[in-house]
Amino acid sequence: MNLDLPNEFQDVYKVLDLGALKYGANSWIRGEHFNHRDNHASMSRHLAEAYNFKKEDEESGLDPLLHLACRLILWYYC
Repeated sequence: MNLDLPNEFQDVYKVLDLGALKYGANSWIRGEHFNHRDNHASMSRHLAEAYNFKKEDEESGLDPLLHLACRLILWYYC
């Protein structure tokens, strides 16, 4: 999965790709699963997991901070 992204951003892409598979491509633009309440709950959950030294999300196996970062990126563009 090399998209000519720096290695540091490959995992960010993985999280975004998994989200598109789980929720549907561009569902965040339509506000599906990305309303204020759902977004806050997701970000809080992933931050709490990272705060408690959890290194792998149960669904993706990736660091919860990556999920938090992706939520923030999508929120920025909404």
